[in-house]
Amino acid sequence: MDINFDSSRRRFPRVHLKAFAEVVSVAKHDVRKEFNAECVNISEGGCCLEVGTLLSGPDLDYGLRVGIELPDGQPRLVNIGKIAWLQLENENHLDKYLVGVEFHDLSQQDKDRIKKYVQSQLSSKK
Repeated sequence: MDINFDSSRRRFPRVHLKAFAEVVSVAKHDVRKEFNAECVNISEGGCCLEVGTLLSGPDLDYGLRVGIELPDGQPRLVNIGKIAWLQLENENHLDKYLVGVEFHDLSQQDKDRIKKYVQSQLSSKK
């Protein structure tokens, strides 16, 4: 799967990352909803997740708590994010959804971890 977004709109460089992600709805009135996802790409500003569950209105309104396992040997990166966009993908007749998540209140330490990973991936492509 190749995702091509207009990179001129991005504030931060984004690189491919195939990693496990745990997603929890932070909707106030909803029963705690958890599901697994795959992180497709990441930047300091957010990430793209591939999920097998259609997200509902409360998820869109209140956002998600996303935990991503970066391949740096450190604990899972956890942040609250707001859904920026949704896109249906139909792969081998299986519906999957791509979800653009914008990070909010990311700690400086986590920003530095992501930035280090992104820079390592960009420099390895040169």
